[in-house]
Amino acid sequence: MRIVLLGYYGWHNLGDDLFVEQLSRHLPKILPNLTRLTILCQNCYYQSPEPSVRFRATGDLSKLQLLRLMVKADYVIWGGGSMEFGDAPKTMLLMQQTSQKTGGRFQFWGVGLEKIDVTDSSEGAIASTRLLKKSSFLYFRDPVSYTKASSFQPDHTKYCLGGDIALLDPNLYRPWHKLSAVDGTSAPTAPPKTIKNIGISGKFWWGQGRADFYGDQLRPWVEQHGATIHCLPAHGGTEHSDNQFHEKLKTTLPEGTCVIHDWGHYGEFLQLLRLMDVYISNRLHGVITADQLGVPNIGIASESKITNYIQKSGMVPELRVVEFMDPITEDHLRSLVSQYRRPNEFIEAESQAAKGAIAQALNLKQ
Repeated sequence: MRIVLLGYYGWHNLGDDLFVEQLSRHLPKILPNLTRLTILCQNCYYQSPEPSVRFRATGDLSKLQLLRLMVKADYVIWGGGSMEFGDAPKTMLLMQQTSQKTGGRFQFWGVGLEKIDVTDSSEGAIASTRLLKKSSFLYFRDPVSYTKASSFQPDHTKYCLGGDIALLDPNLYRPWHKLSAVDGTSAPTAPPKTIKNIGISGKFWWGQGRADFYGDQLRPWVEQHGATIHCLPAHGGTEHSDNQFHEKLKTTLPEGTCVIHDWGHYGEFLQLLRLMDVYISNRLHGVITADQLGVPNIGIASESKITNYIQKSGMVPELRVVEFMDPITEDHLRSLVSQYRRPNEFIEAESQAAKGAIAQALNLKQ
């Protein structure tokens, strides 16, 4: 069996790097007849010990080479993330058509449709909906996207609801679980007695006005409680690093109280995240990994995918979901930290749901 895996890979985006890690481990394990798993990415900084896994830089492939991969593949899969194609996805439609004409199956796994408007009549929107409709299988990460799919895919056997791919194997995160302050065991953790390290992940395109606002929310912790603000870019790299915003945020805080971090491997991000007493994020997979590690966290819900995930987790959503540019009071943050626990049962259920959705997509017996 040959599989080609597509996605927003190789851009130092935390969620997508986790998708690559999870799928490159999981697929060889469940498919003994897998001869080649080709993962297409912008930059090939990934590694895998599996002999069947190969990473290819899309910029090094001609259109003919790309189509040859589609022709040979039994499955062509877009793995994880929010669907946002912008203009008409001509290349994707061509890959889909080529794959299906030669007997392959073109699928989307672990995706969200927050940015897809099924009522939009523009050329790009119609083409994107057609791309999804003509896929052999769709696996969605949240109930809202799953419900939305019924408007363009009447065949309910062609799509399902599953867990986020980043949650596929929770054991991936075990080396970075936050240790209990009481007995040294791994999460769930005891709430910290003090809040001294506050992590935050904004987005690279946020401007100075947003930096001023969140600086105002964080400044009392620095000035009154001696906390340090740690800026953690959930999207790194050189082109779209969230540190572009974090540099603006730093200017709003007293000198020496804000530290801007960076990372090359997702493990470096997790190592920083586990040291936080509380974490505030507008990046979905920042929130998800904080749950995995047992770090109390707030999702700045400027996008519905963060709300969808936190509501689905069931872990104090009334405290963890904060609308964009809404104040985060000291009492709010302390209440969150005291009440939060790692959502163990939810994480395990999401893992099983992700595994089940992949098995269904591949027609495997469970």
